[in-house]
Amino acid sequence: MSFVVFSDDIFFTRSAGGLMPIDSLREENLCIIDIESFFSLHDIKHRVCNELTDGYSIIFVKGRGMLSKVLSSLEGISRTASVTEFIQYINEGRRYTVYHILTIIDSLRELRNLTHTEISVACALRRQINITATSQLLHCSTKAVYQRVSALAQKMNLRYGTQIQYFLYREYTIEELQQINCMKHRPDTSVFQNNGSTPHL
Repeated sequence: MSFVVFSDDIFFTRSAGGLMPIDSLREENLCIIDIESFFSLHDIKHRVCNELTDGYSIIFVKGRGMLSKVLSSLEGISRTASVTEFIQYINEGRRYTVYHILTIIDSLRELRNLTHTEISVACALRRQINITATSQLLHCSTKAVYQRVSALAQKMNLRYGTQIQYFLYREYTIEELQQINCMKHRPDTSVFQNNGSTPHL
């Protein structure tokens, strides 16, 4: 079996690597992903596709940052957990398949839970520097944009308009959001289906 850690924290990587013998009796390969080490969902997907095979199972380590909130639907272990808690989670905690993770990330990145109007607001927000400029671009009141942005943030498990704007900036180019907006009424089409690698078989 293989045991790998995706993290930019050297101390965390070494500490997690020391837990490898605990998982040695399992037949499947294991990857621990430190969510807070990644800039975007796209970056997580890219690394999973390029470095993991379908034979890996995945455990998430979550923090208090934006990506951990966006991925709040996934179970994981806190970055501040004790060694004992980590050991217990490795033995008993939720593991995900590579396919499951890629499916969830694609769903989130394609903004499938947003309406066409909400995606249009997201496109405008990505283009502008603040809510006022966004309202001018959309030719509507600042109050209306605030309400839409608040709804966007809530659907992405974020709390503030600034968080959703930061997420959009880190996750998408303006062109990608426009493509999502155009494809919203074509549910049979995956916007990112040809834009990334697939797991090695």
